[in-house]
Amino acid sequence: MAAPAPGCSAPLPQSERDLSTLVYIGSLFRAKGAERLGVYLAQALAEIPDLQVRVVGPALDAIGQAALERIQAAGGARVQWQESLPRAEAEALIARAFCILSPATAWVGARSVMPGWPRPP
Repeated sequence: MAAPAPGCSAPLPQSERDLSTLVYIGSLFRAKGAERLGVYLAQALAEIPDLQVRVVGPALDAIGQAALERIQAAGGARVQWQESLPRAEAEALIARAFCILSPATAWVGARSVMPGWPRPP
């Protein structure tokens, strides 16, 4: 389920969300789990024929660029990428999406980003 970004209202009801859209908003680079993101999204695109993927954020290193290329190769026209998006548009995209992803390998700073969310075990 799409989660609200800080300062956003609650996610839209399921009936108002685009259940075929998966969103990633953030920079793509090694320390943020870009390689994992590339693998996960390429596999999801291969297994879900009507899945649309929106990636918003720059590729900051070679691993991020490779991940972006892998995602685009797997989904073709079903993948939309843009380097940035105004905050209000990003929040609206998150609210409408089927789900959002954060592939980071560590839970660094998550409390400040999503206050009240439990830490993983």
